Amino acid sequence: MREIAKKYLEKDLIIHLDMLNALSLKHVNVLYADDDGVLLFDTYAETHFLSCTSKESGIKITKLVDESDCFAIREKFMVDFLVEKFKFNHVQGYLQSGYLSKEKVTVDNIVKIKVLDDNYFNIVRKNYNLGSDDYIHFVLKENNVLGGFVDGELIGFVGTHLEGSMGMLEVFPEFRRFGYGRQLSSAILNKVIDGGQIPYCQVLKDNIPSINLQKQGNFTISEKEVIWLSVH
Repeated sequence: MREIAKKYLEKDLIIHLDMLNALSLKHVNVLYADDDGVLLFDTYAETHFLSCTSKESGIKITKLVDESDCFAIREKFMVDFLVEKFKFNHVQGYLQSGYLSKEKVTVDNIVKIKVLDDNYFNIVRKNYNLGSDDYIHFVLKENNVLGGFVDGELIGFVGTHLEGSMGMLEVFPEFRRFGYGRQLSSAILNKVIDGGQIPYCQVLKDNIPSINLQKQGNFTISEKEVIWLSVH
């Protein structure tokens, strides 16, 4: 079913980058794949990913799911149905941004990049207020977080979330306005390319500075949103 899912998702590459990258992960199961849609389940992130051609198809496909804490969809016509079915109380849309070039970007030699392990949990937790403690421990143990060091001192970090999107970018206040954020972003982009995946991230549509920055970095922005629905 993975090949069928891949063929469907590649028809509209940018809006499906999250699902295509998830498809390459061993902990992601294909629950449904056909001409009318694809449904994936990430067993680590406990998230369902859905794309469908119509509301009728979406309703049929989601009959395969009895309960869910989180869905990522791209069809607005599915929102009300899924909110009612799974009692979701949080809905948020993001534009999807993808780096389609295979060319890596240069990281300034001043910033030394190192994978952060669980020994860095306290400083990551202190500076990153999203996600649970368990989530932070998990991404650290999965080697998903990179730290930037200048003269041996940690100046910030960046990472990939469990479903594959780039994020978690934090530059500590005393080290801001030196361009280190861009260096960290370049480092995580290169790491994703080295892993054989397409670098992507998600951004609020009204975050114009971030969107413009990504366009300057040769990212392609989706026209419609990936919509996240969750119980918390």
